[in-house]
Amino acid sequence: MEAVGYKAITPEEVFGKGAKALGPADVPVDAVVEYAGERSDLALQVAEGQRAQLVRDGLEPLYRDLELPLVPVLADLERAGVRLDVDALAVQSVAMDKQLSALQAEIHALAGEPFNINSPRQLSTILFDKLQLPSRKRTGKTKAASTSVDVLEELALVHELPRRVLEWRSLAKLKGTYVDALPQLVNPETGRLHTSFNQAVAATGRLSSRDPNLQNIPIRTAVGREIRGAFTAPPGAVLISADYSQIELRVLAHLSGDPNLTGAFERGEDIHAQTAFKVFGADSGLDPHELRRRAKIVNYALLYGKTAFTLSYRTFASRGRAKRTRAISSIALSRGASKPVRALTWQRMGAIHEAGDDPTVHAEPATRSLRIDPDGHEELLSELESHARR
Repeated sequence: MEAVGYKAITPEEVFGKGAKALGPADVPVDAVVEYAGERSDLALQVAEGQRAQLVRDGLEPLYRDLELPLVPVLADLERAGVRLDVDALAVQSVAMDKQLSALQAEIHALAGEPFNINSPRQLSTILFDKLQLPSRKRTGKTKAASTSVDVLEELALVHELPRRVLEWRSLAKLKGTYVDALPQLVNPETGRLHTSFNQAVAATGRLSSRDPNLQNIPIRTAVGREIRGAFTAPPGAVLISADYSQIELRVLAHLSGDPNLTGAFERGEDIHAQTAFKVFGADSGLDPHELRRRAKIVNYALLYGKTAFTLSYRTFASRGRAKRTRAISSIALSRGASKPVRALTWQRMGAIHEAGDDPTVHAEPATRSLRIDPDGHEELLSELESHARR
């Protein structure tokens, strides 16, 4: 525990983790007593200092009224867990094996010879020695030609093989990380997955989860949506999904005061759908869900300062199309009056850099100064700068 300069016993050291985690009744009493006693003692030692800091920073109401009442809610969620259709994932695993085999055969055909797709060295030989594709990046240690995702995304614009390798890697990761791994984490007694929520870890103030992380289950692809479909409700119940509609763009409209952007929302218009139509046209050949997904990438890329070249990676468009995408999306995003949006963006980025060593930022509507946001949540400067750079 950093606050008192002491390395505390972790829950994993006592109970284990994942599917092999033990309950308190299965652990020697002495070990549980030592762990519980130490945690109680350390909590008491740091409580006074942390309470004073909360008051000093004006965060005590946030802790008392929002964070503290959330603790028992999260505890109930962790205890209840979530149902997982293990049989459905088993069927999907077999299907994905066939897809991976087909992709592998296609990659080998494009290469003109079999090779280990998982081997960076062998892949590098195929891409840069045999196919003579341009190599613009070297690895840090060996200085060999890099086959990282960003390199392959760039090469995918000019050759089919790296594009197929990206598809193969993505599918293999989905299979290993979710389809095959999640069933192993189901608690044998409850038949459910039990995650652990992190309430004060993410710099943005959002919840995160671990063992397993249930907040990054993929949804953007058909395969990802099939994985999500394995999370089911018990008989007689349903799962309810709720989300804010285009919340970041709505906040942008409010803070920038752009009348065209706010007007679009007031009229109930879908900014992402408009961008999809203007960028890709009515006869793109893509299904509406995929079109809107790509348009969403465009709009948020603009919001966080991505370039036209970066957009070409995310949409697999040509470089010229990406520049056109950025230009058209700028119009769609601000409905023809982007000056307020640009002014707000530059003002915020400037204020962040002016903060210097101050690790927090905040937005006061009257002054637009940056230090702590209106709800009192602190956000790390480095993370905001990362958003600005992206």
